[in-house]
Amino acid sequence: MSTNFKSNESRLMPMIGMAWTYTWLYKLGEYFWQHSGQLQDYVNFVLCEADPRWDQQRMAAQIIKKEHPTADSTTLWLKPPAKWQGFKPGQYVKFECDINGSRVQRCYSLSNSPADFKQTGLISITVKAIPSGKVSNHVKDHLAESELVYLSHAQGEFSYQVASAQKDSTSEQPNDLASHYLFLAGGSGITPIKSMIEQLIEDRTFNHPKITLVYTAQTEADAIYLERLTSLAKSQADFDLHFHASQEHGFLTAKQLSQWIEAPETTSAFICGPSEFMDSMSNGLKKHGLSNEQIQIERFGAAKPAIKSTKGKLTTYFEPTDQTLINKGEQSLLEMAEEAGLNPKYGCRAGICHECKCKRPAGELIDAQTGEAIPHDQAHIQPCVTYAASDLVINEWN
Repeated sequence: MSTNFKSNESRLMPMIGMAWTYTWLYKLGEYFWQHSGQLQDYVNFVLCEADPRWDQQRMAAQIIKKEHPTADSTTLWLKPPAKWQGFKPGQYVKFECDINGSRVQRCYSLSNSPADFKQTGLISITVKAIPSGKVSNHVKDHLAESELVYLSHAQGEFSYQVASAQKDSTSEQPNDLASHYLFLAGGSGITPIKSMIEQLIEDRTFNHPKITLVYTAQTEADAIYLERLTSLAKSQADFDLHFHASQEHGFLTAKQLSQWIEAPETTSAFICGPSEFMDSMSNGLKKHGLSNEQIQIERFGAAKPAIKSTKGKLTTYFEPTDQTLINKGEQSLLEMAEEAGLNPKYGCRAGICHECKCKRPAGELIDAQTGEAIPHDQAHIQPCVTYAASDLVINEWN
């Protein structure tokens, strides 16, 4: 026995030593990359030169497949790195790529489900090209399979799983109080909603609510994923799909919502699409008895300005570049800076990500999302959804 014990011990000791060394090196690496400085920048540069996927300061994802679900939209299937932390259906990522030597960033919803990611190891984003859209047209026309782009971890609270988790930190299942999930999607606003519907269907073994999707686009040819959603509706008894072609039938109205709301007190609604569509649908749902807490909205794209009138030309002094710009309060601070040739930092352009935040030492500002003046004691402002209402001074905007 004594001989066997010593023999086993002699075999185990090297393994224990290797495990201890690996753990120590891992913790040392974590400590190193938790700090920033010239040494970290240099090491990261060397790693990136060897292989861009080893970038420790950004998360590189490889484009595995590129599809065009409609003539003007593009789906990228991406393989994120192992350190990417996954997502909840309805969430978005900050997407970053290089265009003509400049690094640009946008926020895009993830369009497949967490269940699909778990099975394939891939995530997808779907981008609709818009006229003069710098990133959306680059995605459509120039990005190719095998290229690398960069992602953030998933973010956002537009998800039935986030709403449930806020009520019960141990739960990722649908809100037990809601027996009906009503999804209202306009145009490319279908992408986060598709992810949620596919995950809800995947979770059918749990207490599953009835699902209704009202999806509006100009024509069937403009409707992203319509074929996929129609197929799901045919195969799932508790999933009803209603497609509304606005070019043929006019815009969807709040009055039409009554046909899809059976019991307001047990309905949870999720809306994504153009600002005017979301405002109209949200107001309509409230008229039909839903409360603010029962309605979730995902605002992507520029917020609808609700600007009070300004008099004459306004001056905005940008301290970081020592430049004075002239405007009439008709452009957001971000648009104004870009038109002047500045290259300020920004992210979602919709008041969500706070990448463009800066300070306003002097002047009056309007929040385009509320139409109200921004209080002077508010520390940071978001230039992408902020408009000048007087002469201004802006600083701390990189």
